[in-house]
Amino acid sequence: MSFFTNLVNIEEHFKKINEFIGETEFPKDKMNSIKYEIKLINYYIKFITKKHESINPDIAAKLISIKDQLNKSHRLSLLEFRKEFLNITKEFEAIFDLTPVYLMRHPEKPKEKTRHLSFGGVRQAKGVAEYLAEECLLCPKPVHVYLFCSDERRTYLFANVIQKKLEQLTKFYDKKIKIEKIVPDPALYFRFTNEAINETLEEYKQSDFLAFTTWIKGKYKLCPNPIKVIKELDAWVKNSKAKRHNGEWTIVVGISHSFIIDVLLSSVTKEHKSIIPTAGFVKFRGNQMFYDNKWYNFG
Repeated sequence: MSFFTNLVNIEEHFKKINEFIGETEFPKDKMNSIKYEIKLINYYIKFITKKHESINPDIAAKLISIKDQLNKSHRLSLLEFRKEFLNITKEFEAIFDLTPVYLMRHPEKPKEKTRHLSFGGVRQAKGVAEYLAEECLLCPKPVHVYLFCSDERRTYLFANVIQKKLEQLTKFYDKKIKIEKIVPDPALYFRFTNEAINETLEEYKQSDFLAFTTWIKGKYKLCPNPIKVIKELDAWVKNSKAKRHNGEWTIVVGISHSFIIDVLLSSVTKEHKSIIPTAGFVKFRGNQMFYDNKWYNFG
């Protein structure tokens, strides 16, 4: 069985280049080896910047700049290359200083009561897990991942798929990655009781988004307070962004539900027009939020 056939561990290849340029003797074949390492790094930067729409345009531009600098650097003398590669390494690592926070909706539910995810939902979960794995391998330093879920089993299973996929990075790619155990967090809980769900059924039969907009207008008596949900989720995101470890890139993943995520999206975008899709995600980085191919200010 093959895993991640397109993936490259950038950290490993930066390490190899450092080993080459740290040697006292530097025959011509070593520079050929460096050129090969640079080729792999540049291939992967190009692969990720084209595939991952959630990479901020400014970050994508910096990654392309690093690729161009690497392309030019191997023409330098060894002394000049050592200095240039040190500067490139610092510039690359600085891209991964801020902690990205991913807020995800659970994958597709099954029709059978004996399962927590449909077969399509499992495929969705694996696709998102591979997406995160690709970003982890792009980072030129060790990665530290936090996984949070709601009190519903399907969100834990989604987090577990991500956990197992990221664990494969160490086994198959020698990636230095620490993955914290999966922890339920009340800020991510669904909050809707059966009585509250029954209250929304008339509108829900017409569309899930109609039921959502009716809820945030305060027209249901048994449903949770949408303003309170916004505040709790907003606080969770901001607390998660504050997680950071020296010498590592920290990533936080939280898995929740439609309506819960949607109410935060509605408050930030002011143009939210449909329910977040199953296994869809919102990405927070610094004072910005990414959703549905657009970036928004997030204070």
